[in-house]
Amino acid sequence: MATERLGPLVTLAGAMRQSAPPSLHRLLQWLDQGADYREFVLLTRQYLPEHEAEILGEAGVNIQIATFAQRFGERYFDLASEFTDGMVEEYQYLTACIPIQPLGISWDDYHDLNSWRPGYQMLLALPQDPTVDPGRQGPRVALLDSCSEFVPAALLERTGQGYAREELHQRLDGARFEAAALAADWLCGDTDNAFLDADETMPIQEQWDPETVRILTEHWARARDVRDRIHSLAEWLEVEPGSRFRELLDRIEGEPQPQYDPRQMRLPGREFEPEGVQA
Repeated sequence: MATERLGPLVTLAGAMRQSAPPSLHRLLQWLDQGADYREFVLLTRQYLPEHEAEILGEAGVNIQIATFAQRFGERYFDLASEFTDGMVEEYQYLTACIPIQPLGISWDDYHDLNSWRPGYQMLLALPQDPTVDPGRQGPRVALLDSCSEFVPAALLERTGQGYAREELHQRLDGARFEAAALAADWLCGDTDNAFLDADETMPIQEQWDPETVRILTEHWARARDVRDRIHSLAEWLEVEPGSRFRELLDRIEGEPQPQYDPRQMRLPGREFEPEGVQA
């Protein structure tokens, strides 16, 4: 019977469905990006040799790039989210330079801080407004107004035009609330950290080489530590905003503080969430 013996074309069609070969569109992509593909292969072999088969075996340029970015982030540091999310379909955008994930606060972010969670609002309302000259009004006014929903107005008035970062460091470095001074540096893009000082409007683009990757890996570890400390302090403030914000102001203004256990600053079962600054 005809159904008992498949013809060669039918057999070939079945085999192709099983092996899932790349589409003509994908093949044209690879052919068009031949030189960039070779660079991509070299990057994979240099930084992720143990994942070469997995990465190069993916169907589609964007999936290969996404897999590379995900594995690279697990071992070194995060690459920009559009790479890990599979939004990039050309090798050259990866091979031309290192697309790091910026963690800085942009001008637009600062104007939108009143939508962030309360602990971050309180911390970032402490320093002087970095977008205007001293004494002038800027986005900090709206931020203070938002903070008044959970902090007494009298406490916010104590901050005046905001504290100078030098004063915050002088009062807080090495002490219980040091993360508040670090948050001020983060707001002003002055942490000496490649990730914390870069934002989506001014990304840092470095060339691929082992020494640069090593340095950026160290910066990433430091950035995560700083962000985690800021996040822990923000969570601590949110438990009792009024009384704890007052305690923080007392320390900044030089009033004596009791001895403390650093573990009290971390709430049990809560970890820093990279995108967890919003309510």
